[in-house]
Amino acid sequence: MSRVEAQRASAWNTKFMLGTTQNGSSTQVTVTNPDGLKSDLIEREDVESAVMRENERKYHQTEGGSQLLDGVFQKDFGSFGEGPAIDEVSQGTYTIPPHATQATKDFLQACKAPDSFESPAVDPIVS
Repeated sequence: MSRVEAQRASAWNTKFMLGTTQNGSSTQVTVTNPDGLKSDLIEREDVESAVMRENERKYHQTEGGSQLLDGVFQKDFGSFGEGPAIDEVSQGTYTIPPHATQATKDFLQACKAPDSFESPAVDPIVS
């Protein structure tokens, strides 16, 4: 802990001598407007507003759940990957329903095990 504090103090002293003791916050952001044109924001309130909007969008992008939790997929895969179609997915032979989104199709195709994959032996935890 002392070493980290010494490094921090040394870094601050170096920044002070170089005249760069600002806090490192963003002073400008570039945003894309709805019409496709880019704008540079430099006023503090505008920068903060743009950063907050982007953070909110980013942190809420997965809300609404996954298609893998819907009817057919739930029946095929179960809640914890214990369903009857798991082996088909890992072998790449699972027939993806036509209503699946492209993201779901890409995910299921990426779940195919490599050809050289060998399943590890499963030893019971309790004998």
